[in-house]
Amino acid sequence: MRSKNKYNNNIRIVGVLYLLISTPMYFFAPLYFLKITNSYYMTSLIIATAMMSKLISEVPTGMISDKFLGRKGTAIAAALFNATGLVCYLLGSVHVAFLFIGRIFVGTALAFDSGNNQPLLFDSVKMSPTKNDFHYYLTRFTSYKYAYLGVAMLISGILAHYGQLEFVIYLCMIQLFIKIGFALFLVEPNEHFKTQKKRKNRVFIKEALKSFMGRPKLTCLCMMSIIRRGVFVAPEKFTSMFYKLYFSYFQIGILIGVSQIFCSYFARINNKIAHKFGLEKSLLYTQIYSIPIHLFAFGFPSPASPILIEAANVSTAIEQTSGSSLLQMEYDEKYRSTMDSIKEILCETFYSVFAISIGILADKTSLETALLTITVVRIFVIPLYLKIITAKRFKE
Repeated sequence: MRSKNKYNNNIRIVGVLYLLISTPMYFFAPLYFLKITNSYYMTSLIIATAMMSKLISEVPTGMISDKFLGRKGTAIAAALFNATGLVCYLLGSVHVAFLFIGRIFVGTALAFDSGNNQPLLFDSVKMSPTKNDFHYYLTRFTSYKYAYLGVAMLISGILAHYGQLEFVIYLCMIQLFIKIGFALFLVEPNEHFKTQKKRKNRVFIKEALKSFMGRPKLTCLCMMSIIRRGVFVAPEKFTSMFYKLYFSYFQIGILIGVSQIFCSYFARINNKIAHKFGLEKSLLYTQIYSIPIHLFAFGFPSPASPILIEAANVSTAIEQTSGSSLLQMEYDEKYRSTMDSIKEILCETFYSVFAISIGILADKTSLETALLTITVVRIFVIPLYLKIITAKRFKE
C-alpha cells in the first residue's frame, strides 16, 4: 500500500500544476485572432470552435480520467494537446484554417483539464493525512495561479509590444512542457480508477446522470455555472479587444498583470471570507460588486474603462474558488470527473452561443454595445444565486 506521505507530495505537485494551468494566451489569443482575421465575427467563431471541441470531448475525457488514464495521465494528455494547438496558432498566419484546427486541439485540452484538475486535487487531499480541507488548498493554489499569471502577463505584454504576439505563444509552450515534467512525478490518487475500467461506458454514464438526481443544491450550482459561462466568461474573451481600443499591448500586460496579482490576494484570503459569510453568500456578493462597475465601464466607455473592469474582476477569484468548492462537495466521488464533464457540456453550449452572438452584435453595432448588452443580462442571474443559499446539501 502506498505511503500517505506520497499523497502529501502529490498535493505539492498539484500546486505547481495549478500554477501552470492558465497561460497568457487566455488573454492574448483573441487579440492574435483579431489581428489575423480583422473581424469580430470571425474571431468569435474561432473562439467558439474551442468550446464546441470541448463540448464534444467533455464526457469522453471525463470518463478517460475516471476509468482509463486516471488523473495523472489525463493531466499529461491535456498539456500535449494544448501545445499542439499552440503550434497550429503559429501556422495561422499562413492560413486561417490552422487557427480553427488549433482551437480544436486547445478545446480538447480544456476538456481534459476541466474534469480532471479539481478531482485530482480533491482525491489527493482525501488520500493524504493532511488536516486541511479541499477548499483550503484550492484557494491557496488558485492564489499561486493568479500570482504567476500576473507576472506572466507583464512579461507577455513586453514581448508583444516590443516584439510580436508570436513570442507570447513561445512562452506558453515552454510553460506547458514544464507542466508535463512535473505531472510525470504524480502518484495516481483516484482509488476507483482501476475498478471502473471493467464497467460498460453506457452504464457508467447512466449512473453518473442518476447521481445528479436528489441533489437540489448541485442542480442550482450547475445552472449557475452554465449561465455564468455564457454571460460572464464569454464576454471576458472580448474584453482584451476592448482594452486594445485604448491601450497598447504593453499597457494591457501591465493592467491585467496587476489585476491578476490582486486576484491572487483575494483568492488567498477567500478562506477567511468563506468562514465569515459562507461559500454561498460569497458567490452572491461578488456578483453584486462587479455588475454595476461593468455597466458603467461599458455604458460610458473611456480610457478609464479597462481599469474599472479589472478592478471589478478581482472578485472573480472568490467566485471561482467558492463555486468550485461547493460543486466538489456535492459530486459523487465515483463519478466526480464524469459529472463535472456532463455539467461542462451545457456550459460550453451556452458559452459558444453567447460568444458568437457577441461577435455578430459587435460587427453590426460596436464592441462596447455588445459587451454592455451582455452585462445587463447578468442582472437577471442574481435570483439563482439567492436560490443556492437556501438549497439544501445532499447527504449520502
